[in-house]
Amino acid sequence: MEGISDTVVDGHYDDGGASSEAARNEGMTFENSITSAGNYLQSQAARFSVTAEPEAYAEAVRAFNALGIIYDDGKRHGRAGWLGKPYGLVPKDHSTPDQYLDALLGLYRFREIAAAAERGPIGEMLRDIADFLTVRDYQIWNLNKPAVAGDHQEAYCNAMYVTGQALAFHVTGDDRYRQEALRLADLGHWR
Repeated sequence: MEGISDTVVDGHYDDGGASSEAARNEGMTFENSITSAGNYLQSQAARFSVTAEPEAYAEAVRAFNALGIIYDDGKRHGRAGWLGKPYGLVPKDHSTPDQYLDALLGLYRFREIAAAAERGPIGEMLRDIADFLTVRDYQIWNLNKPAVAGDHQEAYCNAMYVTGQALAFHVTGDDRYRQEALRLADLGHWR
């Protein structure tokens, strides 16, 4: 299975790009774009909540649109909910739970202040992310590997999995997301 990028890349970033010619050439640029956009989205939504400054809202929209570009790439390739790390400005077939968690929290925080035009797409993104994680059995490290039973007990990962399902429940009201969040929460705890 090829990655979702429109360009073929050498290596699949299993080792953080150390053995990948493409990653070395790209210098791992933009590797944490999902995290930085999610964190910035959270900060600007919080800033707007406190100050009501139009600039804060505009900056939140800018961060939301950055996440939207990455989300849209996955959707365009039949993988709605996939957030591939955009090494070299091209989303690839690799991601990590921390990237997703920052995006999820940013989207959720922004939804509280978002105009109606953004609330619908935010709900769609949160739902699609939860569905994609479920279909992949939470294996998002490398899409070139089959979906296999993940390590749901590892607190680092489990926190994101529970959050993704819980937020999808909150925005959709669909109890299957609530049930999945509870199932995952029972599997692992922070130690």
